Amino acid sequence: MRTWIGTCATRLYERRGLWNARTIAALALAFAALAASPAQSVTTTTSLIAYDGSVNAIAIPPPTAITVYAGTPVVIQGWIQYLTAIGQPDPGGTLSFYDGAQLLTTQPLSVGTYPCNFICSAWQAKLTTTTLGVGVHTITAVYSGDGLYQPSTSNVATVTVNVVPPPPTSVTTTTSLIAYDGSVNAIA
Repeated sequence: MRTWIGTCATRLYERRGLWNARTIAALALAFAALAASPAQSVTTTTSLIAYDGSVNAIAIPPPTAITVYAGTPVVIQGWIQYLTAIGQPDPGGTLSFYDGAQLLTTQPLSVGTYPCNFICSAWQAKLTTTTLGVGVHTITAVYSGDGLYQPSTSNVATVTVNVVPPPPTSVTTTTSLIAYDGSVNAIA
């Protein structure tokens, strides 16, 4: 990231013809101070959505409550948001997914996209499951933090799982026969 900032500054100064020994020294001191500064604790916000994994499209804004039938894949996606200074490392740690107080799973963070009005990328984790029981589930995600990035807990995503309706036990059909002689006219 520092290289990119340095490159942008270099091009800006080259275009305006402002490069001189003082400018170079000031930039060198600024980047040295940035590199030497101790990392500050970073506040994070964890967000959570749930969606039906059998559907290929996600509504915008993404849902935080869904209703599915038992056995339908449900995707729970959490991500962390934060503001950071240039040069700080990427966040580490995990997202733990809970149904109420019961731990469902813990996943490591990875870079990925999440649904938004544009293409949004963040450090995130997903849980895909078909094993939630019939009933209402209040799912949360808890970011562990990593020493630099502070822990945080997400909003609640509600997943309601309904019983799959039974198939019909009988089907009634009716059959009608008409006589046909091969022409366009039916024989009465």
